[in-house]
Amino acid sequence: MNTKILGGLAAASLLLAACTAETSKPVKVESTVANHPKQLSFHVEGMSCGVECPPAVQAAIAKLEGIEASDVEVNYDTKTATVGVDENDPSVEQIVASVEGTQFTLTAN
Repeated sequence: MNTKILGGLAAASLLLAACTAETSKPVKVESTVANHPKQLSFHVEGMSCGVECPPAVQAAIAKLEGIEASDVEVNYDTKTATVGVDENDPSVEQIVASVEGTQFTLTAN
């Protein structure tokens, strides 16, 4: 078998192993979700890795005006996102739309 193919397969399997090894560890962020009068909960589809996916979901939601990264908690193990919002912050529909164009889909709980 070609050594380039074997090398590529080995590299891919190492990346996959590194990614899946981290999936049991929740991603920790300094959260301010509980400081808000309202917490919105969403089911997250499309997360395949506990290392890169939760921060990507968090970043997409945090692009919305009025939402900071610390206002968003994403848990890979439970496939959920919780967003702390104030009265004038984005609506459920706007938060769901914030991940359009990514591999993720949000469904309000």
